[in-house]
Amino acid sequence: MSLRTRHSTVASTPARGTPSRAGTLASTQRAPTNELPPYQPLQHPLSAAGRDKLRQLAQPLKFQQNHQLLAEVIACLGEAAAETNEALTSKEKALASARNKATNNDDPAASQQRVQEMEAQFEELQAKVDSITAQMDKDVRKMIDVDNNIEDMQHTLSDLIKDVSNASTQRTQRTQRGDDEEEEEEEEEEEEEEEEEEEEEEEEEEEEEEEEEEE
Repeated sequence: MSLRTRHSTVASTPARGTPSRAGTLASTQRAPTNELPPYQPLQHPLSAAGRDKLRQLAQPLKFQQNHQLLAEVIACLGEAAAETNEALTSKEKALASARNKATNNDDPAASQQRVQEMEAQFEELQAKVDSITAQMDKDVRKMIDVDNNIEDMQHTLSDLIKDVSNASTQRTQRTQRGDDEEEEEEEEEEEEEEEEEEEEEEEEEEEEEEEEEEE
């Protein structure tokens, strides 16, 4: 007679009291800590006079004056560029008119010579206008960059004033907190001393009672 061995299909479970692998892994993983680094006080904190100077530098009126001045400079450059281009356009129209007259003139040679002179003058003027316009465009871009830098400076000073004020407030709070902690420690020491004195008095009373009973 043959014997058949039955194999269990149930997964083996760990013995009672034996930690599972998942539990072991979970126990070895530590939760991340959110501890902040120790506080480091400012080495060179600004004085009250220094904070007042910063506030004076960050006054909006001073920055507004600079913005207005730059806007006027940009406007002047724009007007100068427009006038220069208008002068070039006027010369171009005069040249076109001279060409039309040269075709109908009785002395074409003299008219043609006059047209050539005007063409040379126009080309020279056009080169100057192109150079001046390019330089003005660069100057306008520089003025815009300066205006943006001034605005960034204003924001930076405002943020700096906020940071300095917050640091001063935190320093004051920490100082007050330190004073409060010192007061609490002194109160605790006084309470401990009072408790010790009471205990000593109780012990002395007990000793006196014991001596009276023995007598």
